Amino acid sequence: MTISLFAPTALELRELEDDAAAREDDPTPRELVRAILDAAMVAVWRARPRRLDGDPMRVLDVCAGYGCWSSELRSHAARKRYGVHITGVEICEARRADLAKWCDRVEICSWLDVVEHFDVVIGNPHFSALVGASPAESMPAVLLDLAPAVLLLHQSSSFQRGLPGVAAWRHCPPARVWLVPGSVQFRRGTNPKNGKRWGSDQRCYQASLWLRGHSGHTSVEVLPDTPDGRASWRWTVPPGSEDPSDELPAAPASK
Repeated sequence: MTISLFAPTALELRELEDDAAAREDDPTPRELVRAILDAAMVAVWRARPRRLDGDPMRVLDVCAGYGCWSSELRSHAARKRYGVHITGVEICEARRADLAKWCDRVEICSWLDVVEHFDVVIGNPHFSALVGASPAESMPAVLLDLAPAVLLLHQSSSFQRGLPGVAAWRHCPPARVWLVPGSVQFRRGTNPKNGKRWGSDQRCYQASLWLRGHSGHTSVEVLPDTPDGRASWRWTVPPGSEDPSDELPAAPASK
């Protein structure tokens, strides 16, 4: 398969991933997503345009996978007592049923096809999707046309790899960055390529919040470590495979 240099298609990006599209577990660490939302949602609320009381926050979950970000945001909203309307965008049709538990609407398409407007975009996209053919076509720059706040988890080196990444970062610097302490474990079980158990990813990760109109200094903080003091963030149960509960309320349409 030939991969275009700067602007691979959504299906090309999927084939770049080194995990199976039909896997039954979501590799996104739930505790980490929860910590990011706890740290960032106050700033997201401040960036949200004024709406009528009780009007739900309109959320776009890009590269939504099995719905870890959507389920954790719905749980966060329930704890903080605010309404949300979540649209999950994913290119894999097999994930629709899991996403439907947490999202009010599911669209099976590329995030580049989205044209609606939202209050915030969330997600953990593949690193190849972050840097576009030009700085103005990077994922944060494009998504800021859809929402005043964009919150993404990504490798810290995503915008440091070569001139395109550096140019994208300079063109659209985030307002706030939360560095992830320690390592991150994204997978369980064994690597089908070599039969060895998956280990923690030792590369540095961060959550970045882009705000529309921001062009100044980037505030950098460090997320707190896991409650039991481990130096890594691990998932506990496969997000998206468990049923909705009081802790993880389902989308209204799925009840």
